[in-house]
Amino acid sequence: MYVTAQRVEDTKDRKKQGINSFLYSHGPQSWTGAPPAGVLPDADPGELVASDIHLPPPGNLVRSYLDVVAPDGTPIQAISDAVAALPDPEAVPITWTAGPIWCQFAVDAAMAGEWRGEIRILLDRIVALHGRKRPA
Repeated sequence: MYVTAQRVEDTKDRKKQGINSFLYSHGPQSWTGAPPAGVLPDADPGELVASDIHLPPPGNLVRSYLDVVAPDGTPIQAISDAVAALPDPEAVPITWTAGPIWCQFAVDAAMAGEWRGEIRILLDRIVALHGRKRPA
Protein backbone atom coordinates (compact mmCIF):
# COMPACT_ATOMS: atom_id res chain seq x y z
CA MET A 1 0.00 0.00 0.00
CA TYR A 2 1.00 3.55 -0.59
CA VAL A 3 -0.68 6.23 1.51
CA THR A 4 0.09 9.92 1.37
CA ALA A 5 -1.12 13.13 2.98
CA GLN A 6 -0.19 16.44 1.40
CA ARG A 7 -0.76 19.99 2.64
CA VAL A 8 -1.55 21.93 -0.51
CA GLU A 9 -2.07 25.59 -1.27
CA ASP A 10 -3.96 27.12 -4.19
CA THR A 11 -1.43 28.92 -6.37
CA LYS A 12 -3.98 31.60 -7.34
CA ASP A 13 -5.36 32.22 -3.84
CA ARG A 14 -2.60 31.60 -1.30
CA LYS A 15 -5.14 31.76 1.55
CA LYS A 16 -6.79 28.53 0.34
CA GLN A 17 -5.10 25.51 1.88
CA GLY A 18 -6.14 21.97 2.54
CA ILE A 19 -4.82 18.49 3.13
CA ASN A 20 -5.39 15.93 0.41
CA SER A 21 -4.81 12.27 1.19
CA PHE A 22 -4.73 9.20 -1.02
CA LEU A 23 -4.56 5.46 -0.32
CA TYR A 24 -3.37 3.05 -3.01
CA SER A 25 -3.20 -0.74 -2.99
CA HIS A 26 -0.42 -2.88 -4.44
CA GLY A 27 -2.22 -6.17 -3.85
CA PRO A 28 -0.93 -9.21 -1.99
CA GLN A 29 2.77 -8.44 -1.71
CA SER A 30 4.93 -8.61 1.37
CA TRP A 31 8.53 -7.95 2.24
CA THR A 32 10.61 -7.91 5.40
CA GLY A 33 13.19 -5.19 4.78
CA ALA A 34 12.91 -2.08 2.66
CA PRO A 35 10.11 -2.31 0.07
CA PRO A 36 10.98 -3.35 -3.48
CA ALA A 37 11.60 -0.46 -5.86
CA GLY A 38 8.50 -1.39 -7.89
CA VAL A 39 6.12 -0.35 -5.11
CA LEU A 40 7.68 3.01 -4.27
CA PRO A 41 5.49 6.02 -5.19
CA ASP A 42 7.65 7.23 -8.06
CA ALA A 43 7.64 3.79 -9.70
CA ASP A 44 3.99 2.73 -9.29
CA PRO A 45 1.59 4.26 -6.78
CA GLY A 46 -0.79 1.31 -7.23
CA GLU A 47 -4.59 1.28 -7.51
CA LEU A 48 -6.44 4.16 -5.81
CA VAL A 49 -8.78 2.73 -3.15
CA ALA A 50 -9.57 5.82 -1.04
CA SER A 51 -9.06 9.56 -1.06
CA ASP A 52 -9.96 12.64 0.92
CA ILE A 53 -9.71 15.83 -1.14
CA HIS A 54 -9.92 19.23 0.53
CA LEU A 55 -8.44 21.28 -2.31
CA PRO A 56 -8.99 19.69 -5.72
CA PRO A 57 -5.93 19.13 -7.92
CA PRO A 58 -4.27 20.04 -10.22
CA GLY A 59 -2.35 23.28 -9.90
CA ASN A 60 -1.74 23.29 -6.16
CA LEU A 61 1.56 23.97 -4.44
CA VAL A 62 2.57 21.11 -2.10
CA ARG A 63 3.76 22.70 1.16
CA SER A 64 4.38 19.44 3.03
CA TYR A 65 3.81 15.72 2.59
CA LEU A 66 4.09 12.41 4.35
CA ASP A 67 4.39 9.29 2.18
CA VAL A 68 4.21 5.77 3.58
CA VAL A 69 4.71 2.49 1.70
CA ALA A 70 3.92 -0.79 3.48
CA PRO A 71 2.51 -4.19 2.62
CA ASP A 72 -1.29 -4.06 2.13
CA GLY A 73 -3.02 -4.88 5.39
CA THR A 74 -0.34 -3.34 7.61
CA PRO A 75 -2.03 -2.26 10.86
CA ILE A 76 -2.32 1.48 11.36
CA GLN A 77 -0.46 1.21 14.68
CA ALA A 78 2.58 -0.17 12.85
CA ILE A 79 2.42 2.78 10.45
CA SER A 80 2.11 5.23 13.35
CA ASP A 81 5.09 3.59 15.08
CA ALA A 82 7.15 3.79 11.88
CA VAL A 83 6.38 7.49 11.48
CA ALA A 84 7.25 8.08 15.15
CA ALA A 85 10.67 6.51 14.44
CA LEU A 86 11.56 9.56 12.31
CA PRO A 87 15.04 10.75 13.21
CA ASP A 88 15.39 14.51 13.77
CA PRO A 89 15.86 15.73 10.21
CA GLU A 90 18.87 17.85 9.41
CA ALA A 91 17.34 18.43 6.00
CA VAL A 92 14.14 17.54 4.17
CA PRO A 93 12.93 15.61 2.38
CA ILE A 94 13.96 12.83 4.69
CA THR A 95 13.44 9.13 3.97
CA TRP A 96 13.61 6.33 6.53
CA THR A 97 12.47 2.76 7.01
CA ALA A 98 11.14 0.86 9.99
CA GLY A 99 11.10 -2.84 9.13
CA PRO A 100 9.00 -3.25 5.98
CA ILE A 101 7.62 0.33 6.18
CA TRP A 102 9.17 3.08 4.06
CA CYS A 103 8.45 6.71 4.92
CA GLN A 104 9.27 10.06 3.39
CA PHE A 105 8.50 13.49 4.85
CA ALA A 106 9.08 16.98 3.53
CA VAL A 107 8.04 20.46 4.54
CA ASP A 108 8.79 23.76 2.79
CA ALA A 109 11.23 26.24 4.31
CA ALA A 110 8.47 28.52 5.63
CA MET A 111 7.12 25.65 7.77
CA ALA A 112 10.44 24.07 8.77
CA GLY A 113 10.23 25.24 12.39
CA GLU A 114 6.82 23.58 12.74
CA TRP A 115 7.77 20.18 11.31
CA ARG A 116 6.86 18.17 14.45
CA GLY A 117 3.32 19.52 14.53
CA GLU A 118 2.97 19.20 10.77
CA ILE A 119 3.98 15.54 10.65
CA ARG A 120 1.39 14.80 13.38
CA ILE A 121 -1.34 16.55 11.38
CA LEU A 122 -0.42 14.62 8.23
CA LEU A 123 -0.27 11.33 10.14
CA ASP A 124 -3.75 12.02 11.58
CA ARG A 125 -5.07 12.30 8.00
CA ILE A 126 -3.40 9.01 7.07
CA VAL A 127 -4.94 7.33 10.12
CA ALA A 128 -8.39 8.70 9.18
CA LEU A 129 -8.06 7.44 5.60
CA HIS A 130 -6.60 4.02 6.44
CA GLY A 131 -9.94 2.23 6.92
CA ARG A 132 -11.63 3.42 3.72
CA LYS A 133 -12.14 1.04 0.81
CA ARG A 134 -13.52 3.15 -2.07
CA PRO A 135 -12.45 6.50 -3.58
CA ALA A 136 -14.19 9.48 -1.99
